[in-house]
Amino acid sequence: MEGWASLVSYVVARTYVPQSPFRFAGWSYWVAFELRRIAALFERVLQAIARAVGAAGFSVGLSFPWGVTVSLDWTTP
Repeated sequence: MEGWASLVSYVVARTYVPQSPFRFAGWSYWVAFELRRIAALFERVLQAIARAVGAAGFSVGLSFPWGVTVSLDWTTP
């Protein structure tokens, strides 16, 4: 999971950060759509991982231009 999140983050950052040699103006609707689709896939995988390791919860975060973050939480409410 961490490897895939790192790969997605690298591609987004490499393309959109101000220092990027591939700098594109603006944030494309299709890029946002694909990131949401990827986040939904990560959510399904994280549900299984959270159950397997006994985590209380998890999160998937998307940010521009830095990409994707994933986390597991073991605190109880």
